[in-house]
Amino acid sequence: MTPQPKMKNPINALIVGYRDDRIAEHVKSLERLREEGLVEKISALSSGISSDSSNPPGNYSAPVNFTTEIQRDYPEAGFENPEGFSRYCKDIKKTISQTGSTLVLPTTDRAVIAIASIFGNKSFVDGVSTSCPGIDIVDTFQDKGSTYSFFNNQNITRTPSYRTINTSDLGKLKGQILLHGVAAPYFAKPSHPQRGGGAGAGKVSRATDVQRLMIESGYNNYLISELLNGPEINHTIIINPNGTVATQCTYEEISNTDRRKQRVSIQNDELDNFGYKFGESLRDNFGGSNFRGVYNIDFLRDSSNNLVISEINPGRFPACMSIFNNENFNLLKPLLSTVTGKSEKYPGSYTIGKHFNC
Repeated sequence: MTPQPKMKNPINALIVGYRDDRIAEHVKSLERLREEGLVEKISALSSGISSDSSNPPGNYSAPVNFTTEIQRDYPEAGFENPEGFSRYCKDIKKTISQTGSTLVLPTTDRAVIAIASIFGNKSFVDGVSTSCPGIDIVDTFQDKGSTYSFFNNQNITRTPSYRTINTSDLGKLKGQILLHGVAAPYFAKPSHPQRGGGAGAGKVSRATDVQRLMIESGYNNYLISELLNGPEINHTIIINPNGTVATQCTYEEISNTDRRKQRVSIQNDELDNFGYKFGESLRDNFGGSNFRGVYNIDFLRDSSNNLVISEINPGRFPACMSIFNNENFNLLKPLLSTVTGKSEKYPGSYTIGKHFNC
């Protein structure tokens, strides 16, 4: 690979997404880095909530210490809205220029798709970098069928039994079993979702159930898989330019003493080992592309209690980034090193999720 250009130091960061606490948590992490002299300006480009989003219009729960916040009058848009998507990409590029930003951090799937489209497979564009990997990798992992196919070929983690169904397939499936060898009910979700929040997903047993979800969601391509068990485990990995792991960390939803659900950080050797293998697989399969960056991966369990990958969200940190901020673990610090083309070489005493404590 060609040597990567160095980014200016300190960094000017631009956060892109909805006007909600996901942006606020990124600001908290960046403020700590500003105290260390690693970041200078913290800006945000916040969009309105789209009408098809499952998330209500929001605001910040507490004051947020921006250098600049630019609020768009339009909702985020994906490929299903070419005119809106083009306008979104233009607004992002304009804001990068206006704020003098050198690092762009998306917080939603549509922001990831827009930013990856702007950057293509380049690590830098005019001295600006992003947490996103290349557009070919984003496209692979935004598509759930392609995601499962990739991991099946790599044999580094189990995927659910699955199939994809298009609208044109529905007439042929009436009265038929949707997933041979697996008992109903199944789990259905859009193959290439862009709205997040589980929009359009649900349990199904027959073709008419899938048809109902397609009509309600507007998506015409669905992935049908075996029904897996919670709670969901989220594993976040930052991959270095050489395919090694910059850092990785995990959280899980548990019930506390009051039987209320809460998310807590955990350490899981199986998932940490997966992270190393995943980085190697990216290097081996996408070595000619820009594969460094952040990957946010969800796991569930099968009937034998084995971990099974549910989905992977490339290019952005988890919505519950507050879990790591509250434990004084700054996910953005290793990212700054990674996006400047550096691959951290760890000492023998390195402990996953602890090396970059602030």
